[in-house]
Amino acid sequence: MSYEIDYIPVGKAYISNLVPQEKTGTAFGIYQTIIGLCTFFASLIAGLLWSYVGVSAPFIFGSIMTVIAAFLFVILEKKIKLVKI
Repeated sequence: MSYEIDYIPVGKAYISNLVPQEKTGTAFGIYQTIIGLCTFFASLIAGLLWSYVGVSAPFIFGSIMTVIAAFLFVILEKKIKLVKI
């Protein structure tokens, strides 16, 4: 799980910059819930792709999703100034 060393501190730092300090706990709770749900569905989709499409399908799908996520991050980051929870 060495990948967690890369993305967990970055996500937490980013969230702490987006929300007011009094809403930080709520924001982190929502963030962790979303991460958990996305991890579950990512594993489910990867397993289905592996079983029904082929062993390389989850990796190709993951690569495509990473490119889409990076693109959305760049686009949406410019529009988000302050999140009100």
